[in-house]
Amino acid sequence: MASDINLFIFGGKRLARQINLHYLLPMKTIEYTLPEFWASYLINGDASGLEDSEQNEIDEFLKNENLGFCLSCSDESEFKWRNDANNLGGNCLVYVFEQK
Repeated sequence: MASDINLFIFGGKRLARQINLHYLLPMKTIEYTLPEFWASYLINGDASGLEDSEQNEIDEFLKNENLGFCLSCSDESEFKWRNDANNLGGNCLVYVFEQK
């Protein structure tokens, strides 16, 4: 990607048409309060600690909300009476997602 940007800068108008300008725009992000135990799957893609139904719930949430990659999450969890995915109480983190 960095080489594409350098080509854009030094390549003139002809190369500008060949580059996806999406990479030059600021990324839009959105925050959600979600269960703490989702972190391993959302951040690292590790579903080893999840039941199949829990993984399906996460995948369905990501699809319904049209979210991209999970970029980060808060360092410390807090108990919440509800979260943004399933309205169940429990320890939660604030996750930052790329908005598609």
